[in-house]
Amino acid sequence: MARQPLLNTANIKTEQLSPITSAEDRVGQVVAGDETILEDRDYQDKLAMGEDPVEIEIQPASEENAPTSYPAWVNGRGAEVLLNNQWLPITYLPVGVPITVKRKYVEVLARAKTDNVKTVHDEANVAMPRNEVRRTTSAVANFNVLSDPNPRGPAWLAELRRRNS
Repeated sequence: MARQPLLNTANIKTEQLSPITSAEDRVGQVVAGDETILEDRDYQDKLAMGEDPVEIEIQPASEENAPTSYPAWVNGRGAEVLLNNQWLPITYLPVGVPITVKRKYVEVLARAKTDNVKTVHDEANVAMPRNEVRRTTSAVANFNVLSDPNPRGPAWLAELRRRNS
């Protein structure tokens, strides 16, 4: 069987939020759930896909005092790693070590992003000063996907990583 190409999340661009220049730009990012979702077969398939094993390696960050592990939780349960053919909860995923985790914890890592906020403004003595809030979104952790048995896996991960929500 041919080995699939290495997927590095650092190569996936993340959507950036638009600058805030007025009160109308301050739109909330809350998504309301739908009660009929439990009867949706597609939703159930996505939940089952979350249990797939995926082998990843979290890359070390270049910053000073970079984390040596990252926490991942889903519904109050810490990340589960496959060791000796057994799923063991370890919660903190180590950096620089190939590990096999359930896809739902890979999703937590892929969605983990941080916003850097910078305010750009005119001088205070201008009649109508411009005040703009610029936001830059970046990933909390980058990782390589070493093995993903699901053929939909790379597209799924790229979409998760790209979205800013």
